[in-house]
Amino acid sequence: MSLTYQMESSHIADYGLWSVPGVDFPLRGPPVCLDGTAPAISFLGAAQVFGAFVNHPFPALVGEMLSARVINLGNGGAGPGLYVEKPGLTDLVNRSSVCVIQVMSARSSMQNRYMSALNGRASVRLTYPDGRSEECLGHHALLKIAPEISRRDFSALIAETLENYLAQYRILCDAINVPKVLLYVGRNPPVRDLDTDDWTLESVVGTHPHLITQRVYSELQSLCDTTVEVTGKQGSDKRLLNRFTGDYTSIRRSETFSVSNHSAYISPHMHVRTALELYPVLEPYLTG
Repeated sequence: MSLTYQMESSHIADYGLWSVPGVDFPLRGPPVCLDGTAPAISFLGAAQVFGAFVNHPFPALVGEMLSARVINLGNGGAGPGLYVEKPGLTDLVNRSSVCVIQVMSARSSMQNRYMSALNGRASVRLTYPDGRSEECLGHHALLKIAPEISRRDFSALIAETLENYLAQYRILCDAINVPKVLLYVGRNPPVRDLDTDDWTLESVVGTHPHLITQRVYSELQSLCDTTVEVTGKQGSDKRLLNRFTGDYTSIRRSETFSVSNHSAYISPHMHVRTALELYPVLEPYLTG
């Protein structure tokens, strides 16, 4: 996804992509000396961590505030399975002083009886009960499978998905031996836990991070040393700006959908807020 962002939106943001031996996708810049002696902060997560459509993502902002090296391993659509499947990435993380782990969407790295994740990211192979199959985004797959199975089976499908999601996080967190800061960042807080008969399809799937209930969030918190939570919609309505022409711009992603503001991910305003919230939490790990 790093290269996808570069191709579709380099006129909006300079991603400064760079490569690290043993990592099979480009990293968000600016590049950092991995052998430096200053403290380092590593970041794991999806597009919000990578900083899609912004010039100054929160990892770079808080790193500069703290005079720390930043290893931004964020990758669009990433789920915990992406990092579990790539031990070289956790080796990089364990060379840092502290690791910030985003609460990634449970629609990513999705594994259940009808869906298999593709490359640990947001897309899945969906197999219907009648044997038909297709590739699509995980949250779209949930909406597609719901009419094909009973309400009870769909509830069981969600439970299976979340158990596999939590299992991936447990493996990931066990492999990281530096302090871990869990970061929940998004427009909305975790959704409330729902009884078996007390849900609608939209309330279960939710928005990013999809499927994250209060119970799931609590279990993720138990895997890390501390938690930072930043939610809000400030700046999401601000237009995308072409940095070369000074004009407003948009990105066409399909015949019927274009992105023209910062609502697709998190806004520059939210990146600044997140950096400010992380600052006092990360500082002790870098100076102690």
